[in-house]
Amino acid sequence: WDCYCEERVLMLPTDADSSLPKGYRALLLSIYCGFFLVNSSYSIIAPFFPQQAEQLGISVTIIGAIFSVFHVVVFTSSLVIGPRIARWGRKKFLVFGILIEGIAMALLGVLYCIKDRIAFIVLAFVLRAVQGFGSACSGTASFAIVAAEFPDRAGIVLGTLETFGGVGLMLGRPLGGLLYEAGGFILPFIIMGALSICMIPVFVRYVPADKRIPDDQHTDVSLLSLLKNMSVLIDLGAIFLCMCAFGFLDPTLAFHLESFKLQPAILGLVFAVHGFMYAIAAPLTGWLVDKTKMPLPIICLGLVVLGMSLIMLGPAPFVSELLHGKQLAVIIVSLVLFGFGSGVIMIAVMPDMIFSAKSIIPENSSDAVSGLINGSLALGDTVGPMAGAFMTDHFGFAKGVFLFSLTIFFYAIIILITIVFAWAKLRAAESIKRELLEKRTVRMYMSAPPNLSSSVARNEKAPLVPPAIQDYRRRSIL
Repeated sequence: WDCYCEERVLMLPTDADSSLPKGYRALLLSIYCGFFLVNSSYSIIAPFFPQQAEQLGISVTIIGAIFSVFHVVVFTSSLVIGPRIARWGRKKFLVFGILIEGIAMALLGVLYCIKDRIAFIVLAFVLRAVQGFGSACSGTASFAIVAAEFPDRAGIVLGTLETFGGVGLMLGRPLGGLLYEAGGFILPFIIMGALSICMIPVFVRYVPADKRIPDDQHTDVSLLSLLKNMSVLIDLGAIFLCMCAFGFLDPTLAFHLESFKLQPAILGLVFAVHGFMYAIAAPLTGWLVDKTKMPLPIICLGLVVLGMSLIMLGPAPFVSELLHGKQLAVIIVSLVLFGFGSGVIMIAVMPDMIFSAKSIIPENSSDAVSGLINGSLALGDTVGPMAGAFMTDHFGFAKGVFLFSLTIFFYAIIILITIVFAWAKLRAAESIKRELLEKRTVRMYMSAPPNLSSSVARNEKAPLVPPAIQDYRRRSIL
């Protein structure tokens, strides 16, 4: 709690120079493109891979596990990579990660030639796990490089990075469908794998070389020390809930929209609404955080908007009575609010978490934080679909999203209480500071009282005595 009771935590420190360093635009563009490719490579298999697996008699449960193993490996790997990335080198992790991710992506196309069910399952699990490890390496390194190279513009830079990631996830599905229709099962994997590998010379050219740190001067960061910090835990919880909300809709939203009998093209546009708004809200939030330097209130606002969107999406029982049932226009508006609220949360959390970690790890704090952020994203992506399917099966979609929205509102209240508590403690500390300063000033004047009469007799300007001290003297004389 002491971390929140300092003025700099509610309002992050500002730096005068906000201009982009010369020659770093190419670095940012290369990182953004690599992040776009990693995210689109994850989602590109969604339109056609399940059908190919079903032809071999593979159950939906196994197919879901093949998809989920990616996030499980990202979660576990990020927690290991983050604390050690400074020792082994950010650039090395970035290049190595994009290399093995591209190779694994290309090799997934070989599954088309495998007709044995068990061999298909085993190879799919292995290659998706390797792809997840590569994504963990490149994703963690991307966050660490951007946060380390642009500490004064972390909000807008990380916001733009998330925009490219969100656009990659959105465009991956339609791009996969187009490539599958053009060249069959193998073409999407070959194209995306080749593009990923082609990013390696770009990274080698534009990403700054790693600084060599002697082993005797470097100590690995303890994640436990970060997790003991209240501010870091609050930020991680916000990231986790936000990604759970995204994952909640993946297996459930399509069934919720079945009653409208939409055409596939229109249904695809409805699915893209919240991703599109996320991509818009991310850089705007980054700019707002950089300008206001107040991330916690922005996070709280994002949670409230996200909770309201889920109440409208169901809709909740009391909202359904007002609307006389489910309406498509209300669902679209709720998805707009959903994308906006989630974008606000994600981008405001990142610079706040990096700054909070600096009170524990003065050097290379962005490396450990990038691992935690990447791990929390993957954990939310893993838990969200399972929670959505479970709550929809047991309570129905409307009640399920309503219960989940109550969790988000409860978390927003926790953050609001934290802000009020920190603000009250800060004001109390300022009051005590003013009182001590007043007493010190009074003591200084009383120890050497000015000779006002002699000053007036010599026509000299009498020293200015504060009214509080004059009153103190009068009370002392009486």
